[in-house]
Amino acid sequence: MEIFKIGIIGSLKPNFDIEDAKEKITESIDLILNYHPNKSYKVISVMPNEGIPKHAYDIAKYKYKFTTVGYASRMIFQGKYGVYPVDEQKIVGEKYGDECQYLINNIDCLIRIGGGYQSNFEVEEFKNHLLKNNDNLNLNHYIIEKEINWIKSN
Repeated sequence: MEIFKIGIIGSLKPNFDIEDAKEKITESIDLILNYHPNKSYKVISVMPNEGIPKHAYDIAKYKYKFTTVGYASRMIFQGKYGVYPVDEQKIVGEKYGDECQYLINNIDCLIRIGGGYQSNFEVEEFKNHLLKNNDNLNLNHYIIEKEINWIKSN
């Protein structure tokens, strides 16, 4: 069975409505499954044990029984967010951001839930990557973006 790699990126800091974010992750995965049925799925993110990546991994692992994969630089082991115990791990480069291009080149679709500059940059890079090979592609079937409800911190 064909392996379909779902990249999920977004906010790391936990200052958002977690239940809202989990709903949006699940809705987005369900859309991808609808657009790309009957495959073997892997969820790929950047391995922090916090924020959107952590919740995406939990949902992938426990709700959908998908394989979890982490692409990260060596810095992940020194970060303040910890490391999610993914099923498969690929270390790319030394510093944060070194894994970005590797992620873009090794996923079939991308889900962005919240996030900031880096997440938006990665969406644009992935869009360019997709269109480089097929300018008639329906991007809505390969890129899903959802905003999250932020919680103000004092």
